[in-house]
Amino acid sequence: MVRETDTVARLGGDEFAVLAAADAGGSEALAARLREAVAVAGAGTGFTASVGATDVRPGDEGDEMLSRADQAMYLAKGAG
Repeated sequence: MVRETDTVARLGGDEFAVLAAADAGGSEALAARLREAVAVAGAGTGFTASVGATDVRPGDEGDEMLSRADQAMYLAKGAG
């Protein structure tokens, strides 16, 4: 579901980050693969995955990118 060139890190609790070089379409495809994997692994348990993504902007620091992705994830959680 992730490529050898992607980096996966646990941020804490139930939050993970995936650093992947991808355009918007590639990011959406990766998010769909991750959600599907969680749905299959958690079948019958009620586990789901909410995914937030962001782009890299000139001058960005890591915490800025994580903050935008985190905000997007909480919007996804709110949308169900």
